[in-house]
Amino acid sequence: MQPGEPGIPGVRIQLLYAGSSLVGERTTDTQGAFTFTDLTPGVYVLKELNPPDCENTTVDIYGFGLAAGQTVVRDFGDFCPSFQKEHQHYIPLISH
Repeated sequence: MQPGEPGIPGVRIQLLYAGSSLVGERTTDTQGAFTFTDLTPGVYVLKELNPPDCENTTVDIYGFGLAAGQTVVRDFGDFCPSFQKEHQHYIPLISH
């Protein structure tokens, strides 16, 4: 993510436990951010559902292990010509 790049609002993000059981879904806010809280320790998969007319600049599936009290931050990158023609946009994840 480059300094000054805005996040993309309205992007759907899914969180799956052990890669198969849907824990929840969030939509990014006006700043392109989202949060999952009060998660139990375990193995998760975070999945970004690309907005229309956007292309990935990073992978859109991220697997990770979560320990008690741990915070994980994950950015997804997209190039969205209809949103802003000159930038890649990143979607931050904050979970604990």
